[in-house]
Amino acid sequence: MISEVVCQNFKGIKIENQIVSIITIPDIGGKIISIRDKKNDFEFVFDKSNDGLKISNYGSNFDIESPAGIDECFPTVGKCRYPEYPWEGTVIPDHGEIWPLKFKTSIMGSCSIRQEVNGIRFPYLFKRKIRLIRNMIIFSYQLISLCSMDFKYGWSMHPQFVIREDSIIEVKNHPDFYVDFSTKYNFNSNDKKYQWPYATGKENNKIDFSKVINIGDGSLTKLYLSGIQDNMVSLFYKKEKQKLGVKLDSGNSSICGIALNKGGWPFNGKPYKWIGIEPCNCITDKLSDSVERGFFGLLKHKSIRNWEVSFVIN
Repeated sequence: MISEVVCQNFKGIKIENQIVSIITIPDIGGKIISIRDKKNDFEFVFDKSNDGLKISNYGSNFDIESPAGIDECFPTVGKCRYPEYPWEGTVIPDHGEIWPLKFKTSIMGSCSIRQEVNGIRFPYLFKRKIRLIRNMIIFSYQLISLCSMDFKYGWSMHPQFVIREDSIIEVKNHPDFYVDFSTKYNFNSNDKKYQWPYATGKENNKIDFSKVINIGDGSLTKLYLSGIQDNMVSLFYKKEKQKLGVKLDSGNSSICGIALNKGGWPFNGKPYKWIGIEPCNCITDKLSDSVERGFFGLLKHKSIRNWEVSFVIN
């Protein structure tokens, strides 16, 4: 079932079945402000609604304007300049172009909508379809080139989920991961490869990143995992016995970022606490760095790229 709801004076679109519901706000970059397990009345999405939702200008600082909910970061996560011809030197805003833009939204069926938005400084059309099937929320993406030049891009879904003490990040076997940055732990470089879930800092301290503990220590850490068996990363809330699995696309989004925000971000302003399980195609936040390290998406001229991500609620 699909219905219109009012969320702090914004029109929201609510999609629901007997198991799960999801709410998106088309006028704020299609921001998802709620994913709820209806049977257990459990909300997965971090909410700062007491501070209010608002329209943000293109090029605004994401950390001040939109540090809650689930957004789309494209064609970068971190602010940078496009690295190559023909857009070399063009500034790409913080967390990309599209998170503050209005998403044109159409109802496709009883549990399905389509959203789309055009790039501002780059010629592309970004489309996202959201549909519910039982306990799954399926996000189907389509990226369309609108010019005669190839376009390199970084994409990341940017979920900010509620964080709970003693939660567990479940990943099968021991995929490779990188520590992009950390305000708590010291690492030699962000291109050193570790085996999940352990990393060793400069002080030879062994850190287990699968265990979510000390969630009020004021730190922020960002990891990137690659080569994940069965393309599944799950967040298990031990006390509540709730699990949200993030199923990655085996091709175009086979990397997953993990952001552990224990009150260390935003850097300017009131800090929040949340955890991010972030399907993506890059291993560092800035597109310019990802291109240098060989991890990026390539949209060939006059072509189309498709990929899919699913959330599985248990």
